[in-house]
Order: sequence, then structure tokens, then C-alpha cells
Amino acid sequence: MSKKLTNAASLACAGLLMLQNLKSTVFQILLKDVMSLLKIFFIATLFMVGCSESVHTEKYYKEHPKERDAVISQCKKLLKMNSVQKQDCQNANQAKRKASYKLDLTKNYGKAY
Repeated sequence: MSKKLTNAASLACAGLLMLQNLKSTVFQILLKDVMSLLKIFFIATLFMVGCSESVHTEKYYKEHPKERDAVISQCKKLLKMNSVQKQDCQNANQAKRKASYKLDLTKNYGKAY
């Protein structure tokens, strides 16, 4: 009877060790999954911050006509605009209108007003 008890105790200990190893393995897998999700979140956050758009002022577009014309060209191609793109397009167009008006005054009256 004591031999059966010893075998049962050995089996119980072996079962507990297997259960602890299983828990450890499951924990490691979950930890890897959580770390993977955190990495993805971090990379996505960096990407969004790095690609955030900024609105240039009308004055900026007056001083940078090549960029202004490129933005106006892109604005014409966009079917939908977010608020940043809309404001940027408005500033570029306004700068172009004012630059054109200034050129017209120069042609007609000899100096810009």
C-alpha cells in the first residue's frame, strides 16, 4: 500500500510540475502577445505623429510660389479633404489670388499697391 501511495504522490508531483510549466508557457505566450501589441501601437503612434499635416499660412504661400502652385494642383485632384487640407488649400488659393492681383496692378499702373 505504501508503494501505491508513493507512486500516487510521485504522479501528483509530476502533475503539479507539468501544470506549473504549462502556466509558465501560457504566461510567456501572453506576454509576447502583449509586447507585440504594444510595439504595433507604438509604431502606429510614431507613424501618425510623423505624418501629421500642418497648415501653411497665406504669407508662407506668398513667399513660396512653387510650393503654393503644387498644393493648388493637389487640391484640385482631391475628392474629399480633411480640415487641415481644406485650410491649406484655401490659404494657397488666397495667396495666388493676391499675387495675381498685385501683378495686374503692376501691369496696369506701373507699381504695386
